[in-house]
Amino acid sequence: MKKHNLVLASFFNTQVDPQKKVYWKSDIKKLDPLINSVIDNKQKIIIFHDCFDNTPTLENCKFIKTFPDNEFVPTVARWKIYLDYLNLNKQNIKNAFCVDSTDVQMLNNPFEIIDKNVLYCGSEYQWKIGDRWLQKRKKLFDIVDYNDVIQIHKSKVMLNAGIVGGNIEMLIRFLIYLTELHELHSRNIKKSLDMPIFNYCVLKYFPNDYITGDLVHTPYRRKIIDSSSWWKHK
Repeated sequence: MKKHNLVLASFFNTQVDPQKKVYWKSDIKKLDPLINSVIDNKQKIIIFHDCFDNTPTLENCKFIKTFPDNEFVPTVARWKIYLDYLNLNKQNIKNAFCVDSTDVQMLNNPFEIIDKNVLYCGSEYQWKIGDRWLQKRKKLFDIVDYNDVIQIHKSKVMLNAGIVGGNIEMLIRFLIYLTELHELHSRNIKKSLDMPIFNYCVLKYFPNDYITGDLVHTPYRRKIIDSSSWWKHK
């Protein structure tokens, strides 16, 4: 069987969004920009969710209802769900991206020039890894060498967990590290540790093996749609 490429995203609202402090409304139309952009680029997408009773039947788009572990906030729970799915189906998948569901769009096919030895990540061009935003979350967890890793890479651009992908083996390896870190440090914490642990995980285990920036995505929160980048993020 020929292997295919895949985009994974999620929409969970049975728990409060840890950043906006509200429950998401079960509005499936919020997914249209992402889904349509993936389909327009002739790629496949899966949406994992916990709230839609009726989902459309679309070519190259599949909805899977699942119930995240309530011990983890939605932005953290998604990673284990992605990892479990990819592990079960890796024999059929060549490359994959995990992306935010309501503020990311595929501008160009990202799968044509994937380097199997590279992890591709989102980032926030206006922030550095050493900025205080990441440090504010540090008091909520205890990764022994977190400060050391952040200090080494403090002048690099801050990574964003809204886009990550690559060759299936590279992505699974990353997700194994990431989910293990969350199992140890994020359980029953109602504030999202997604961003600090995501940055730590990439810099700890893939410091020389990741790419971010213009190839991967347009500048974060810049409304650019005419671009050669693979993704637009907000």
